[in-house]
Amino acid sequence: MWINVPGLFALLSLTSMAGILIYAHYKDCDPLTNGDIIASDQLLPLFVMELLAFIPGLPGLFVACLFSGALSTVSSGLNSLAAVTLQDIIRSWIVKDLSEARATLASKIISFSFGLLMIALTFVAAQLGGILQAALALFGMIGGPLLGLFTLGVLFPCANWIGAIVGLFSGLIMAFWVGIGAQIIKPIIPRAPISIAGCPVDNSTNITTTLMSAIANVTTESSILEERPPIAAMYTLSYMWYSGFAVMVVVFVGLVVSAITGFTKPDEVDSKLICPLFDSLFCCLPASWRRKFRCGVKYDEDTIIPCCVHTDIFDTVEDSSLKPVPSVSKDFDTINGSVSAPPPSYTESTDIDRASETSSAKVTYETYI
Repeated sequence: MWINVPGLFALLSLTSMAGILIYAHYKDCDPLTNGDIIASDQLLPLFVMELLAFIPGLPGLFVACLFSGALSTVSSGLNSLAAVTLQDIIRSWIVKDLSEARATLASKIISFSFGLLMIALTFVAAQLGGILQAALALFGMIGGPLLGLFTLGVLFPCANWIGAIVGLFSGLIMAFWVGIGAQIIKPIIPRAPISIAGCPVDNSTNITTTLMSAIANVTTESSILEERPPIAAMYTLSYMWYSGFAVMVVVFVGLVVSAITGFTKPDEVDSKLICPLFDSLFCCLPASWRRKFRCGVKYDEDTIIPCCVHTDIFDTVEDSSLKPVPSVSKDFDTINGSVSAPPPSYTESTDIDRASETSSAKVTYETYI
């Protein structure tokens, strides 16, 4: 996952710079206000056609790159949905002994069905504004509660199944409430100042029509602002924060419901399913502190990978399973005033493995009985 970070950073930087360039180019002649385009998604193709149309083949190459990127994403998504549906639903619950030939045919039918559904959803997405906004909004409303459910289960071992279910449905309800409400009561989004003073016009009639349209838009926005109900402030949440909002709702409601219905006992929790968050993020804290943050869950110390090197020898010995060296309290038996020969000696060597990368300890002792 971390390998994609440089590429993602470069992609976001390029798209941000492209947006800044487009705004600087059209700041005195907004194509959307002037009526040259009907949606903000058309700004980038218009920008490319106006500036690079003199290069033969480049506009067509640009459009081909857009379609190829979109089709690759769609095809991978359809194949993934078909595979998951076939394996987790059909083969697990409906037809368990499905042959490979029938499974291939079923996979193709499922992929085709999801494709038809995706085409139908494009008409819904057309009513949600821009394509990017619609995609991120839907992903946030659906993926956010699922991320909150996994976060609740992995990071909070005290949560129970009742809190997880109630938190999941609460997150879905709140996310869809805000998302659908934002489409019914459109939030007024402040935008950077734009103008149409620099747009070329043919005659005075076009100037008058454009100015009257701009004045009408300003008047409409003012009247909408005055008539907005108090609950409209809730719908001003950006669509990019739907996921984070849903995660917070699921975690909060899940913990509250778990506290009301009774937290899960630490002994009933499988430590392999829980992430020791404080051991990973705050590993430089003393071991006694980190054990308190584990909520009573007993982890295998060998499976915890710290993020730094421990240097406290007391924490190391305290966490160790090494028992103290037994002391010899018996004197040798004496017979006729002479010390009897001790039995053969044995040597026990114990290696103490520690997370420290700088040193290791080895204790060797001999015991005579």
